Formats: sequence, structure tokens, C-alpha cells
Amino acid sequence: MQVAGRAGRAGQASKVLVQTRYPGHPLFAALARLDYGAFAERELADRAAARMPPFVSQALLCAEARSLETALDFLRIAAVEGSKVAGAGAIALYDAVPMPLAKLAGVHRAQLLVESVSRPALQRWLPIWLQKVREMRFSPRVRWQIEVDPQEI
Repeated sequence: MQVAGRAGRAGQASKVLVQTRYPGHPLFAALARLDYGAFAERELADRAAARMPPFVSQALLCAEARSLETALDFLRIAAVEGSKVAGAGAIALYDAVPMPLAKLAGVHRAQLLVESVSRPALQRWLPIWLQKVREMRFSPRVRWQIEVDPQEI
């Protein structure tokens, strides 16, 4: 919608082309009608049904190591530690998996998704869990980071 608005500036006729494999997707029908409200309503309903943000809160623990198995092992141990933290019943810890770009510049990368339908529960649980992760005795070198409300998984 922003592109269409910008393309039609200065009083000149314009046309916006969108290339897609899914021309029948409701998004494109809403775009053609310039109906953001209908798009947002449908998208929010789909996200609620799929338990996606903003209807759940997420955090993503990412690990980097010389081997993929080392990164995955680190995340598996972190998940076990997370399940021991008070309040873990309100938290879903998913299996550790390779990241979509699993190897970058010779470094293997993996991730662990954490999710809760209660943002306050996640906010109480995270600092305790992260302290346990910092204290983990894990011999191979692993770099890790946490991202709350990740933009990409």
C-alpha cells in the first residue's frame, strides 16, 4: 500500500506490479481494494488460531559453535535447565533445531524457541533461566544470545 501511494505521487499515472506464486491469497485482494482493515482482521484471526504473536510471547536462544552437534547439545542442556525453573509450567520449550542458515562463515548455528501465552510469566521466568544458562558447565566453546520477540525464527 505504501508503494502504491508513493508511485502515484506528483499527479502522474502509475501502476504497481506484484509478483507472487499465490495470487489468490486474501492479502492481495485486500491490497487491491486498499483495505488494510480487512487484511489486519484476517491476519490477526490467523495468528490467534496458530498461537503466534501477538497472542503468545516468544524468546529465541541462539547458539554458535564449531560443530552443529555442539550447538544443539548446548541448547538441549539449556532446555533441561529451563524446565527446572519455577514457573516453567507456563513456558513451552521446543526442541533445539539448526537455524535456517545453519552454517555461516564456518560457524554452525542452532536455536531453541521458548514460548508462553502469558507475557508476565515469560518475563519472570527468563532472567532466572538465563542465569542458569550463564552458569552452565559446558566445555566446548559456544557463543549464545537471547532474542525476546524475535522478528525471524
